[in-house]
Amino acid sequence: MEITKDIVYLGVNDHAVDLFESQYSVPNGMAYNSYLIMDDQTVVMDTVDAHFTDEWITKIAAALGDRAPDYLVVQHMEPDHAGSIDAFAQAYPTTKIVSSAKAFVMMQQFFGTDYADRRIVVKEGDTLPLGHHTLHFVTAPMVHWPEVIMTYDDADKVLFSADAFGKFGALDVEEEWLPEARRYFIGIVGKYGVQVQAVLKKAATLPIETIAPLHGPVWRKNLTASWWPIPPSTAIPPTLPSSWPRNCAPRASRSL
Repeated sequence: MEITKDIVYLGVNDHAVDLFESQYSVPNGMAYNSYLIMDDQTVVMDTVDAHFTDEWITKIAAALGDRAPDYLVVQHMEPDHAGSIDAFAQAYPTTKIVSSAKAFVMMQQFFGTDYADRRIVVKEGDTLPLGHHTLHFVTAPMVHWPEVIMTYDDADKVLFSADAFGKFGALDVEEEWLPEARRYFIGIVGKYGVQVQAVLKKAATLPIETIAPLHGPVWRKNLTASWWPIPPSTAIPPTLPSSWPRNCAPRASRSL
């Protein structure tokens, strides 16, 4: 499935999970999103839960054939996104792994290695040229873990937003978009209001046309300014204001 001409969807749907993160009911499952950028050099954006490693690696192989990805970008180290890193590293021993310094510390703790012989540590403002596309890295600490980075592709104007802009629910289920997106926001990232505001200020400077999160559908509008309309000093409300984005839902739900 294409996100743009050069970006392919590699994610999976999980219908076995009933409590996401052991606390959020997800009757329609969850999506664990991953993406492939095709250029002179190829990049896989994030991995998936370890229960779906084989399915995910099969999708990579189907997209690339005998070619190995040049890079794996790891934006977030929660197991539902990082659970397949070590299997990927074994399947593609020449691929460079790109992530933040804190993420590599976590890899050492999770997998017993920080991939020192093949790692590329990135920080705020670093770039990775691929050919036509150049990736720009944006740090997003505590949105909602300390190691998180986001990635902006300047060619297709895509923001790979990690867990931000996500939604509960698998992508092969039709459901009303707003309630599950709102519930996801409040439960997963809403309590980090100051940090959310900080990363939204960074995103507001970018000409974003597509947002590719790690959960839920791809967004096709630059709606970052309305994603968090509440002052960071305000307590999390039981519902978000009606100005919280809903006009992207019909297209987003069909974009994958």
